[in-house]
Amino acid sequence: MIGLYNNERFNAFNKENKIRLSRRGKLEGFSLREVSGEIYSYILINKKELQELYDINFYVRWKGMQFQCGCDWEKQVILLWFGNNNKNPKELGFIEEERGCFYKEVPIDDCSDFTYEKIDYLNDHQIAKFMVTKEEFIDVYKKNRDELR
Repeated sequence: MIGLYNNERFNAFNKENKIRLSRRGKLEGFSLREVSGEIYSYILINKKELQELYDINFYVRWKGMQFQCGCDWEKQVILLWFGNNNKNPKELGFIEEERGCFYKEVPIDDCSDFTYEKIDYLNDHQIAKFMVTKEEFIDVYKKNRDELR
């Protein structure tokens, strides 16, 4: 989940009836923890203190099928995850990373119908879907995935 707190995005986790926010780096007023040689700042807050609490999923259309995906905008590729497309993933050139988990990198320009959905946990899990341009898709991805790694 992603939490918006004081106009900044954080990774968010439910913990003991509160929300734990964390992000890489040192932040004033936050506790610090080292994980795999990296410093993370974290804080426990009440859910009411959040401006937003949501998950976001990204989708594109490739070869006429919709896939959930990730994006490596620097390499201009989309990482497709194989779902229930009624096709054999190996016939489509997907690689099996783990048993039953398939992925494929494709050029971003080979994709269309750039879409994301936002699940709002502060408003009864309402889902809002947005079809956007490739540029908007990359921007939303950067803000909600890359910046929180």
